[in-house]
Amino acid sequence: MQIKHNPVPFVTLLKRLAGYLSGDSLNYLLGFAIYAWLVRSLSNEQYGYLSVATSIYQPLLVVVALGLDLIGPRVLAEHPGNLAYVVGRVQALRVKFAILICLPVLVVIAFGYLHRGQPQVAVVLTAGFCMVLARAFDVGYVAIALAKPKPLVYSRALGLLAYLVVLLALRGIIARYIWAIPVLNAAGVMAGRLLLMRWVRMQAFASVASSSQPPKLVTWRLLLSGARTGIGQLILFSCQTLDVVLLNRYVDAGAVGQYAMVSRLYIFGTAVLTCVLNAFLPELIASVSHRRFWHRQYRFTITSAVVGLLGAVAFYFLGAPLAEFFGGRSLHLLHLITPVYALVFLAMSIANAFISLLPSLQLETEYLRCVLLVGFVVFGSDLVLIPRLGVAGAAWGQLLGTVVLAAYSVYLVRERVMRKDAFPLTDAQAVASA
Repeated sequence: MQIKHNPVPFVTLLKRLAGYLSGDSLNYLLGFAIYAWLVRSLSNEQYGYLSVATSIYQPLLVVVALGLDLIGPRVLAEHPGNLAYVVGRVQALRVKFAILICLPVLVVIAFGYLHRGQPQVAVVLTAGFCMVLARAFDVGYVAIALAKPKPLVYSRALGLLAYLVVLLALRGIIARYIWAIPVLNAAGVMAGRLLLMRWVRMQAFASVASSSQPPKLVTWRLLLSGARTGIGQLILFSCQTLDVVLLNRYVDAGAVGQYAMVSRLYIFGTAVLTCVLNAFLPELIASVSHRRFWHRQYRFTITSAVVGLLGAVAFYFLGAPLAEFFGGRSLHLLHLITPVYALVFLAMSIANAFISLLPSLQLETEYLRCVLLVGFVVFGSDLVLIPRLGVAGAAWGQLLGTVVLAAYSVYLVRERVMRKDAFPLTDAQAVASA
């Protein structure tokens, strides 16, 4: 596979973004329907238990991804003509990580919650391994590298639709056995990923001329690069989700459930920012060696900020009423924290244009350093604010951490890239983008 540098007009990039967003619009509707159905079908306490368990196993989805969501296009560009080999190595490494690392971690944490007298959380955690294993078979980064949004978004839509249909059919079961929710989710997700894997084999592999396999060293380079990026993603994701676990120690399960509704809505909204990144990333990588990077990056920044501003306004005015409409009940705590999360979303839209590019520029160490700093800020703020302010303290901790993320990631890109004449690009990438 080759990622060639053919200058892409801004209108074309916007059309690509529209392809992601229009295709994902069905995914958003399905995601909202799933969100609403779970909120309506489960009590506040049940949703709280589910959210605590989900906040623990979801970071493991980041671990098993090996950072390919950010470095995948760059890795494929480094090995033109060897797409099938690289994808195969990635999948094998992911499955090993899932079984040898993620599964034991989940079991140990589940036993901890069982001894604490919360068997509901322990059972959901164990069932969450199905989601971890399904993540190992995600090849979405290939579609992103090839700038092909349709196969990616529609395969995801198929998975969400299958999940929603099963939830509707089994409402009575999930209300009694909430551990079935991640199992059913994994089944639906896997159905969509199998469809995408079939497209990759039929279209992408067939279009690449066969060549000799790259050295085995690619496995170690991929592992090291993916480990640094993956750890950074894990820390960042943990900062955004594990405040629910800490809240569980200080407030009742009903309050945890209400806060989780807002934080999950925020995580759901960041999928739009991911669409912006996916639309611009192939062109950004290809433009590095041609000194057009900053022109592309400026357009990326403006687009992400505009999306962030629109999302913040929607979050401020519609976040709490939307959750109450879906839940069919009053949720007074949501009105306290949704304005804060509107600012969080705006700050994340600015950070998105900088922090997401560091791994693609072979600055994984700087990426890891940045999210480590943010992790200390968020968890430090939570330890101070949550015991005093409850759910409001958790929301303010998220805002403080996201502002630090935006500011420091802008500084890193300016210092490590803007003020240097040479860009961190391997010879293989230079050939692939020529």
